[in-house]
Amino acid sequence: MSTFTHIDASLKEMITRPKLIIDSFIRFGGISTAFSSLHYDAYANIMATVDYVSANGFSYGYQLLSTLLFFVPRSLWGAKPTSSGELIGNYLIDEYNFGYSNLSNPLVSEGYVDFGFFGLIFMALVLAYFIIRLLLWLQSTDPLKKHIAFYFAIHLMFLLRGDLTNGFSYYVGTFLGVYTVPKLVNYFAKFLIKSSVRK
Repeated sequence: MSTFTHIDASLKEMITRPKLIIDSFIRFGGISTAFSSLHYDAYANIMATVDYVSANGFSYGYQLLSTLLFFVPRSLWGAKPTSSGELIGNYLIDEYNFGYSNLSNPLVSEGYVDFGFFGLIFMALVLAYFIIRLLLWLQSTDPLKKHIAFYFAIHLMFLLRGDLTNGFSYYVGTFLGVYTVPKLVNYFAKFLIKSSVRK
């Protein structure tokens, strides 16, 4: 993908002169450097998470609390865990003098940091459940369900790349705004109409 995102040629030039693609592939290191570069940081962050867990142990759901209770302010919950991306970033800074802590953290890492291999299976099952559920919503006659299911398909790129706290909180906000608020407005509008008809 780096070959195509960093190439200095138009689509027409790539079609007429395919050698430009090969030159770009070679210039950006080919496949051998893809897994250790920041262009594919998910792999590096998974390895950093494994390293973190080997040094500090599993969090046994503590990191997941940050995701599920993202709306609770730190002023009320001083011991609220940081997002997993920040946790791993801070670990890399402390242990390896890494440059910054604003890291992505893939769903695989999120499961692993909490429960190890069981967490990987758990996250996969939860994701599969929601994908199936939203596929059904996509086939619904309710336009709000269709919109939020379609949005999830796009948001999935953000959610899978991580970290989970940010991906989840941004989806919940959109879900409330696109689905829940219109449903509530519709419900109360119908209620007001019915009560005015009775009078």
